[in-house]
Amino acid sequence: MTGIFVWWLLITIMGLAVVPIAFRVFPFLPDRGYAFSKPLGLVLVGLLTWWIGQVHFSVLTILLAFGLIAGLSYWLWVRSAAEFRSLLSERLGLIVAVELFFAVLFLLFCWFRMYNPDIIGTEKFMDLAFLNSLSRATSFPPPDPWMAGSKFFISYYYFGYLLMAILLRLSAVAPAVGFNLSLGMLFALAGISTFGVLYNLTRRLSAGFGGWALIYLIGNLDGFRQVLATKSIASFNWWTPSRVIPDTINEFPFFSFLLGDMHPHMLSIPVVMLTLGFTLNQLKSMNREPNFREPEQLATTLLWGLLIGALGFANSWDLPTTFGLAGAAFLLQQLRFKPRLADLPWRQWGLGLALMLGAMFVPYLPFYFHFHSQAKGLAWTTQNTRLGDFLLLFGVFAYLGLTFLLARYHAWFLAVLSRPQAASGEGKAAKAKASRFCPQCGHTLREGKRICGQCGYQTAGGGSEQESSLLLRPVEETPEWLRGLFLFLLQPVARWRQGRGAALITAGVLAAAVGGALVKGLFFSTPGNPAPVFLGIMIFALAAATLLLFARVDKPETVFALLLLATALALFMGCEVLHINDTFNPPLDRMNTVFKFYYQAWFLLGIAGVYGVFWTWKYSLRHANLKVVWLSGLALLLAASLVYPYAAAGVKTNRFATLPTLDGSAYLNQAYPADRAGIEWLRRSVAGNPVVLEATGGEYTDFARVSTFTGLPTVLGWAGHELQWRGNYDEPGRRIPDIDTLYGSSDVAATQALLDKYQITYVFVGTLERQKYPEEALAKFTQLMDVAFEHPGGVRIYRRR
Repeated sequence: MTGIFVWWLLITIMGLAVVPIAFRVFPFLPDRGYAFSKPLGLVLVGLLTWWIGQVHFSVLTILLAFGLIAGLSYWLWVRSAAEFRSLLSERLGLIVAVELFFAVLFLLFCWFRMYNPDIIGTEKFMDLAFLNSLSRATSFPPPDPWMAGSKFFISYYYFGYLLMAILLRLSAVAPAVGFNLSLGMLFALAGISTFGVLYNLTRRLSAGFGGWALIYLIGNLDGFRQVLATKSIASFNWWTPSRVIPDTINEFPFFSFLLGDMHPHMLSIPVVMLTLGFTLNQLKSMNREPNFREPEQLATTLLWGLLIGALGFANSWDLPTTFGLAGAAFLLQQLRFKPRLADLPWRQWGLGLALMLGAMFVPYLPFYFHFHSQAKGLAWTTQNTRLGDFLLLFGVFAYLGLTFLLARYHAWFLAVLSRPQAASGEGKAAKAKASRFCPQCGHTLREGKRICGQCGYQTAGGGSEQESSLLLRPVEETPEWLRGLFLFLLQPVARWRQGRGAALITAGVLAAAVGGALVKGLFFSTPGNPAPVFLGIMIFALAAATLLLFARVDKPETVFALLLLATALALFMGCEVLHINDTFNPPLDRMNTVFKFYYQAWFLLGIAGVYGVFWTWKYSLRHANLKVVWLSGLALLLAASLVYPYAAAGVKTNRFATLPTLDGSAYLNQAYPADRAGIEWLRRSVAGNPVVLEATGGEYTDFARVSTFTGLPTVLGWAGHELQWRGNYDEPGRRIPDIDTLYGSSDVAATQALLDKYQITYVFVGTLERQKYPEEALAKFTQLMDVAFEHPGGVRIYRRR
């Protein structure tokens, strides 16, 4: 409980320290960025610590970084103290709700993790090894714990681990406890930042809390399918719903946190939400012209780029998506003020993106200088997704997104088809009865009235300049080409006969023909590959969502939701055509591509879907029967999606029957009691980063336990992971026979030469080493080294003389 309190206190202080910064860079959000303050504070402290840490890293380094950030905030506070006090006073209720929600999330997950704490299985060894190595590092880049040597640093996007290592180092808790505290902190930071996006999107606490639950607490529908197939919940397999699409990984947030592998795709969630907050803030901006000579616009743009760049450092898969959203947000925000695409400030847009690109990469050059990736570019995919598998994964969000699009198009079609029709007669009375349809909700809107009686929105034309820019525009302000396209979709024969839009229609038919030929050539030529029905649906849905982005009638929040929806559809479509070419060969060639981009799409679709519920309920579904049908479908899907969390949580925690603890190494007391004693001696007694030799073995086994639980570098940990991180097997392939010689040979001279070659200070001889190598060969270390630690259970640690 002390560790939980200390971590909560640390992140609270960091969050409060950057509230003035958040208020300045999120001027157009209802909460002024308060919900983002904790992740923002941790990221800024982490980045400054990392830059200073290129020279030296310690607790003092962290405190210096915090002091500099807090000093900047204090300067901002002094300049606008009255304004900030007013903002805090006006939002006091929201601030209390945010703080309580964060504390509940942190405590809730720490309690849950107490019943599932073990750092064992899948890739938890890798995560703890990175966390330990970073917490022991004296400068950056940090040493690779599984590949000792002055030239070998962690070749992985490790920024998320560094953020947790900073809290670990400040709190001085045991690393195996800090690992589980990190998962709890990550769950709370991800949750509160997602809440921030949803609240600022809807201005409703219910949408923030309910949307968080929808995104983080439901499972995919494969859990329900499994129960239907087995007719039992007792033997539930919590793992298989993460492997729905053959030869790929299909994680979702509840599964990820249940599994407890603290990987970059999870560690980056709070930073992704921060960038989405900037995207929404930009879309709501009242700046009619980008002006990067204005200090606040420049600072906001650079900080936005810095955070997107941090994603390249934390989980590089997120960088292109968030940068694309930023570029689109700049253009769509300006489209509110410019009637034509040709009128958009393209030069300023390019300058803004250039500034962001500079902030995304220049500050992170020290990381890229030492980073080696397994990625070798892009390649055509050899596999495709079946529609049924996609619906098992995203059935709930697909339902919400589809109904949102349908409701939005229904209102739009009514508005674009209608022309104010005067009643018979003349004069003011007849003119007052003229009507059309509201382009927001499709309700009848009397001519001359600016307020829609159904949704309460106003059409542009009245009020101040600031008010009118946020008001709903009439259909007449939509670009002519888009109105023509929609009219053609609604009345194709009539429009063709009128000769209107013929060029557009011809181009569309040709594009469809070329696209169909490409699809046929690319996908039907692969034997056994499913027909690209899913790809065709994604192309159609993407086109539908994208067209609405240019309609110029929606308020910024709706544009934001449509932009997220379109981006998710683009990710799905892209995974059907291309994949990142890495070390995995067919049929596993697109495993990581589907894994990482589908994971992003869960959040994008989830946020858009939550807004879709809000929008559809408020502005559509005017008929009671329609509401019942829509709610019934949603309720059934939600009920089916809750089968997984209920069943999986019970199985994974053994029905909460175990003794609760946050110590992830406690299981070693039963599995390897003597080894644990040796590991604890090394962790507590050894300073710096001397090399410790331990036996190497297969992936996903208990080998590499010493380097994992101490953070001390070993000659070689899991060799296959080094291949993935570095893109080649050259160095691991050379080291495996050397380790076999060190442990398995009785040749003292050869052993001494290898001890010198790898600069080994300690040799760990424990349970796995004695199982793998003959005792007579292990005895030679007594001739070369001193015994530094010995345990009656058979563990001996030798130290170089």
